[in-house]
Amino acid sequence: MFVVNEYGTEPETVLESHGIRVLTMDSIAFASLALAGEVIVTGSHGGASAGQYARRAGVAAVVCNDAGVGKDGAGIAGLRAVGADGIAGIAVGHDSARIGDGRDAWLNGVVTFVNDPARAAGVRHGLPLREQARGLIEHLTASPAERRAGAGEGGDELRRIVVVDRPRGGVVLLDSMSQAGDGDRGHVVVAASNGGKESGRIAVLVGCACAVFNDAGVGKDEAGIAGLALMDRAGLPGVAASHLSAAISDGPDLWESGVISHVNEAARAAGFEAGTRVADAVRRFVERREG
Repeated sequence: MFVVNEYGTEPETVLESHGIRVLTMDSIAFASLALAGEVIVTGSHGGASAGQYARRAGVAAVVCNDAGVGKDGAGIAGLRAVGADGIAGIAVGHDSARIGDGRDAWLNGVVTFVNDPARAAGVRHGLPLREQARGLIEHLTASPAERRAGAGEGGDELRRIVVVDRPRGGVVLLDSMSQAGDGDRGHVVVAASNGGKESGRIAVLVGCACAVFNDAGVGKDEAGIAGLALMDRAGLPGVAASHLSAAISDGPDLWESGVISHVNEAARAAGFEAGTRVADAVRRFVERREG
């Protein structure tokens, strides 16, 4: 059972025009076919997994945080890819809006990336998102019914890979923390999501032994690592790797190439240090647990 649906803010309608709604949500994982043909403004990064969720929901346009763009442009890769499906993909700057906070993206986000359909709809780089929303809606062509009919396909499935198996708990790699579930209790979860508040809440709900995320460029109000503080209050080690060292939304790359940039107090007490490789630090943590 996935725990992502056990909490989280309900989508909030912030604008309606020409029969199309603009809705905010903190995570794109909350999107569903009920939103086909609508515009969603999310707090999620714009990586590959975000593109998959947008396709499955059949939305007309999706706004995400650019997560500092990061290694290989991974922070906007999903927004770029959904252009092939006619979905307008837009990113707002991680320094202008808090990652993990859809309402802040709507209120304060400044556009840093547009894909081809978004550009054709008149959305421009460097301008506030909210000022461009009505113009975007006016240029959307497919109806909600057409979007719903074409929805449901998300491309490659999100990966889940067990790389260490131990009696007291192993290590599982995830492309998105939204994949985490009850079966991950007691395991180390290396999830290539941003380290924002939603990731931290899932880690606490799951009860994982430790969680590793991408720092998403840290960004406004240090929202890219806000989940580490939530985990600290629950006594759980939380770690983030630099967005320049590992591609967001790529669990194996976080494991193989990630370099730790931030640790919470519980992680520091457990021996994690900034500047060390994720795989090396996690393996040491698992070995110490086995005693």
